[in-house]
Amino acid sequence: LCRPAMDVQSCSSSTDWKDTKCQEAKSAEAITDLLLVALQEENYRLRIRALQGMRHGKLRRLTREALQAWREDVRLRRLRSQVLQHAAEFAFCIRPLSTPHSMMKAVFTSWLKLASGVQILRCMQQELESHRQG
Repeated sequence: LCRPAMDVQSCSSSTDWKDTKCQEAKSAEAITDLLLVALQEENYRLRIRALQGMRHGKLRRLTREALQAWREDVRLRRLRSQVLQHAAEFAFCIRPLSTPHSMMKAVFTSWLKLASGVQILRCMQQELESHRQG
């Protein structure tokens, strides 16, 4: 390592300098390794948090959709009972009345009530079916 032209003191200081640089390189490598491990752990925590957030959002959406479907089902049952009530009124209004004009008027109004209810019911059932199919 030492050249013959150099004295012993300069040779030992050169070795000290190399040792110092080796020590600095080793400590920098250790710091880099520690930093890398810390960043990997933080990345892992962030991934878990992101997955938990996605799972939370999915569960909320599924719960909301189930509740909405249940509400629509309740609404459909109510509408069905109204339609059946109008159908019963329609069936009872067909009996002979005093004049043909009053009978036609009663039949027509009952039919209008029944037709609008059936139309709304059909529309809601189509929406519910399309919602269930995706």
